[in-house]
Amino acid sequence: MTKIEFSEKEDKILSFLIKGHTQNNTYGNDIVCASISATSQMTLNGIIEVLNVKKLNYEIKDGYMLCDLSDCSFEEIEKSQSMLISLKLILEEIARNYPKNVQFRIRRYGK
Repeated sequence: MTKIEFSEKEDKILSFLIKGHTQNNTYGNDIVCASISATSQMTLNGIIEVLNVKKLNYEIKDGYMLCDLSDCSFEEIEKSQSMLISLKLILEEIARNYPKNVQFRIRRYGK
């Protein structure tokens, strides 16, 4: 199962963590896993390369992706929100359609 967690503070997405494998099909044929990977990679690349966010903490390895903007400036967090919200919406929909393979949650923090 793939577990996805977004962290929000004051209605701003500060991080997402994706770990595990969906096991919806065999390796190379798993469209659920491929969808999650492609959308999350696109978002991360967009934040780094297009938006030019500098203090982004991220890590990618097999079955694991972390993107953390906690150390970024308010301006960098703000300009990343459209991409992060879009990713959140896509991944929520995938989780809704494949509940046996994907678990989605949002962790909200106060001020």
